[in-house]
Amino acid sequence: LWQKRLDEIITGFLRSKSTVFKFQLFELVNGNAREISRIEQDQAGLVHIAPESTFAPPTLPTLLQQALERAPGEDYFSPLTLNETQGQVELPRRPMLNAATAVRTREGRVFGVVVLALEARPFLERLGASEIKSATTYLTSSSGHYLLHPDPRHTFGDRMGQPSQTWSAEFESLDTDGPLPAMRGIGRVRQRASGEIFYSTLRTVDLTPGTPGDDMQLRILAPQSQLEELIAARIRPQMQWSLIVVMLFAGALTAIYLRTLYVRNRQTTRQARNLGVLVNAMPIGMALMDENGKMVQVNPSLCTLLQREEATLLGQRLETLIPRVMGPTTEPISGAD
Repeated sequence: LWQKRLDEIITGFLRSKSTVFKFQLFELVNGNAREISRIEQDQAGLVHIAPESTFAPPTLPTLLQQALERAPGEDYFSPLTLNETQGQVELPRRPMLNAATAVRTREGRVFGVVVLALEARPFLERLGASEIKSATTYLTSSSGHYLLHPDPRHTFGDRMGQPSQTWSAEFESLDTDGPLPAMRGIGRVRQRASGEIFYSTLRTVDLTPGTPGDDMQLRILAPQSQLEELIAARIRPQMQWSLIVVMLFAGALTAIYLRTLYVRNRQTTRQARNLGVLVNAMPIGMALMDENGKMVQVNPSLCTLLQREEATLLGQRLETLIPRVMGPTTEPISGAD
């Protein structure tokens, strides 16, 4: 009765979940796993309850062993593969992966293992989409065999009798970093058959951490010239904005500097004007000299003393004019012999 109720629940579950197409329940008996329930959804969307006569003989495959070795509540995900029916690859091919978890009683005793087959086609289609025109996506297993390839004939080639179709057989790695700082982590590869060079990004996809050999390699390739144009197109606006900011900053600094000079000149001019007024008002002869000792301003008292016009004194050295006023000394100096 409980199994019939379980079959009804799982059938409704599969009909509502397009990404889950198979349910299996195994019971542990004498160290082996005995299949006691299997419900499948075919590629037309019809759900079938498998008869007991089609159940596999008791065994303990690697998938179930990995699930039993996990901690309570932890799931195991198998490597990406193709679905099989009665030992043969299902056609049309259906990429999938298995999720398995141990079933325990309330007392913590392991009863068996539940396995769900997950449809991987939507996942692979999303991986294949790229914003870069003419970019291509490749997904390989840890052994280098293709799980996703632009040419469907090479996808899962090892499962279809084409074990030579691997990443290293098709591409040669040239370097791991591009020439620009923005291209760090983007390597270059050469396609052996055509000789064309591509930029390639590499990411590791690990669905089962801690299980060696189950990781996948995701690569996105774009022609070298096209990717460089894309990066330049994205960097150019940033460089233009940076240049505008630098120019505005330099303009602001220049304006501040010119304003400072203007204020200083105004202060210097005002001081010079006040000094000139003071010099002109003095009752004694006075002159302002430059750094070379030449007169740049004389007051009326000095013009009267020297009996010269102001225009004839400017630019002259004062000591060259004093002897003309004093004349030669004819009286003896007091105290001289």
